[in-house]
Amino acid sequence: MTIIDASRDHMRVEVAGDPPNDSDVEFVRIRAHDLREAARRADDAREQTPHQDVLLEIGVLLAADARTACNALADARPAVTDGFTYAGTPEGLTSLLNDIRILDIADGVVLLPIGATPIADTIRREVLPRLNR
Repeated sequence: MTIIDASRDHMRVEVAGDPPNDSDVEFVRIRAHDLREAARRADDAREQTPHQDVLLEIGVLLAADARTACNALADARPAVTDGFTYAGTPEGLTSLLNDIRILDIADGVVLLPIGATPIADTIRREVLPRLNR
């Protein structure tokens, strides 16, 4: 995993599958099917491990438009992991991440690419600069 610097937004953003990045910040990962469940699981994790960041795992499939992303998700459905999934545009993902941060649902996210298309460059180029605008 690589930590993508989003420190100005106080949100840790990682992309699974990237080369490991040294970090001394401990964290616990959670899975949930929706934001309500994520908030509940994050609260539980914070009680059990108060000195660790809580990161929500999100399966991500990005495309130029939401329809293309949703069609690609339908094609990839058997390979999609159980848990929270986002299929849409980089702008929509930015909005979701802002909601997660503003609502204090989690301290950050681990983005799990769905399909063969790498997402780390798109995250760096199109999502992180727009966080908290």
